[in-house]
Amino acid sequence: MKQTEYPDNFSRRRAERQRKMRKKRIITTFIAIIILLLVIGITLCFTVFFPIEKISVAGSKIYLAEEIIGICPIKTGDNMFAFSSEKLESEIRNKLPYILEVKVQRSLKGNLNLKVRDGKEKLCFENDKTFYTVGEDGFVINSYAELPNNLILIKGMDAKFKVGNYISYENEKKQKILEKLLSFAQQSKINEIDITEEYSISIVSDNRFDVSLGTSNNLEEKMAHLNSMVAKIGEEKSGKINLSHWSTDKAEGTFVENKEK
Repeated sequence: MKQTEYPDNFSRRRAERQRKMRKKRIITTFIAIIILLLVIGITLCFTVFFPIEKISVAGSKIYLAEEIIGICPIKTGDNMFAFSSEKLESEIRNKLPYILEVKVQRSLKGNLNLKVRDGKEKLCFENDKTFYTVGEDGFVINSYAELPNNLILIKGMDAKFKVGNYISYENEKKQKILEKLLSFAQQSKINEIDITEEYSISIVSDNRFDVSLGTSNNLEEKMAHLNSMVAKIGEEKSGKINLSHWSTDKAEGTFVENKEK
């Protein structure tokens, strides 16, 4: 093959630069075409391909499948992959607050399966003469004009409540006190917690004892002392227990029995 001859070094370098520029333009054009094809493919996937043909629901004992499908923001004909599972769960829970969890299962055959898990009312917050029931994750499930049974009643919390949303706490210290006390709820058989005043916290234990805890200092030690006192008092007695003066230097509490008249 006959090689091109250049009269000088300048001409040779200029020809080399031109070859590199042509090569660069070809690569750039090729990359642009690939990106365009990808964009077109993704757009088609989220508009034309993978339509939802059937929506099925299982798992809830509180709501009918038809009821859940009826309020579901996703409908048949929508794209299978054009929505967020988290957002779908949030919108369903907002309208049907007894639902705790929604797991989304997508099928390329067009089937969208929703596996639902019901939540349970665990706590009851008293706020402005209304009782709000709350699930294990802090989600407000319902509101009542009268106190519902068999729930831990919480008084004096600075928070906002709206059914279908999470509790919005306004006092971080009170929130931490509540969370600490709830960690003892089962062991100490707590029925009621009152944190109206942070320096005068009280609880009701086993529906028999009105317990004054004072401040939130040494809460873990106070609750351990409470359990020890209740075990010694026995199952037939009820009354008032005062642990408000408990300290590491003076680890004691008092019990005043209720006397039947």
